[in-house]
Order: sequence, then structure tokens, then C-alpha cells
Amino acid sequence: MADDHDVDHTVIPSSSAEEDSRSRNQSPMIRNSRKRKQPVDQIPESEKGEVQEDMECQQETSVIKKLWSEKDEITLLETLKQISNKSDMNMLYEIVKPYLEEEFSEDQVSEKVSWLKTNFMNNNSKDALQGTSSSHDAKIRELYKEIWGESETAVAGPREMTIKEFQGHYPRFSASIEDLPPYNKISDEGKAVIIACMLHMQSRMEFEEIEDKLMKYCARQVKRAEIRLLLSKKLSELLQKGTRAYHRRHQD
Repeated sequence: MADDHDVDHTVIPSSSAEEDSRSRNQSPMIRNSRKRKQPVDQIPESEKGEVQEDMECQQETSVIKKLWSEKDEITLLETLKQISNKSDMNMLYEIVKPYLEEEFSEDQVSEKVSWLKTNFMNNNSKDALQGTSSSHDAKIRELYKEIWGESETAVAGPREMTIKEFQGHYPRFSASIEDLPPYNKISDEGKAVIIACMLHMQSRMEFEEIEDKLMKYCARQVKRAEIRLLLSKKLSELLQKGTRAYHRRHQD
């Protein structure tokens, strides 16, 4: 009877108690691996601020990772070189925006210029400036000096055509730009910057082709004008004959 009584009053551990016991015996690493991330709407108010800051930090990091290509860096500096007021970021942005491979905001362009200038000022020693050997670095170094440093060029090499040379070599092309809307309404400084960017982006072969087509077009225009003058002369002679005939008829 005693045995039966003991069996009847024996306490059997529940499944939840067994799980608690197993959980206590497990290492903290295993226990933490079973925790699930809480949805944002279930996060306590006291922790929401930290979560929001983490999300904003990740967004800022993704924006910073947006890199400038070597071509965009050269284009930006080439454009800045042509602008007399180097601090006018609005004008720089409006001019350079169509020529950039990536889309950047005005603030990003301004920050990039500031970074490039700081980089030049911090490394403005002969050894630092000549410490790199790639063609991109050599071009950047040359533009740095032209914009913020000495006027001398680092290494003699192929030189881009100046605006004055462009106007001398391609007079018809240059004149057509002066008369072409909406560029004919832009200030001389803005027009000069756009032409300078065009000289940097395009090849001389394209300029030669356009100049040749404009020359042929002008030749056709001259030929038409010549024919029109001859026709006008012939018409004038006929009118003079008619006038003389009129006077003779009325005199008789």
C-alpha cells in the first residue's frame, strides 16, 4: 500500500519544465541563436530610437559608397578649370551635369570638389605629387596645378585644343554655334565653358567632319545666292526694257 501511495503522489515534470531544464544546461551561444528578430512594430518604444539610428546609418553608408569614376573626375576638373569663379557650384553643376556618367546632386558635386581641393592641398609637395605613375593620376595632377596650384604643367605631352585654336581651325563650326539657339542667348563665359567641355569630350575627327559638311553647305548657299543674283539681274533687265517700251508708247 505504501508503494501504491508513493506512485500516486509522484510528481511528473511537465514538458515546459523539461524544456526550461534543458535551456539552463545549454550554452548562452545556443540559446541566443534561437532568438528571433522582432518586427519593428513590436519593438519597445525605448529601443526604437536605436533601431532608427542604425537604419539611417546604413542608408548614409550606401550613399557614401557611390563612387566617382575616373572619367567623371576628369570631366569635373576640366569643367571647373574653365570657370573663372571656382566657388560657383551652382553654375558648375548645371554645366557639368549632362556630361557625367552617373547622376549626382549639386551637394555631391560640391563635396567632391571640396575633397579634391583638400586632397591637393594636403599633398602639395613635389614628392607627393609625383609619387603616382598612372595616366589618370598624371592628368589629375596636371589639372590640380592648373586650378589650385602652379601654372606650369607637370609633363609635356599631347595638348588639348584651346577655344581660340578651335575658332581658328573651324571657323564655320564656331560661327554656327554662336548663332544656334539656345546657345546664342547664353553669356560668353557660359558659352566658353560649354565649348571647352565639348573640346574635351569629342575628337578632332568629328570637328573635321562637321566643318567639311558646313563648308559644302556654305558653298551650296553661295551657289544659290549667285543663281538668285543672276536671275534678279535678268529680271531687272526685262523690267527696264518694259519701262522703256512703256515710255516710247506714250510718247508716240
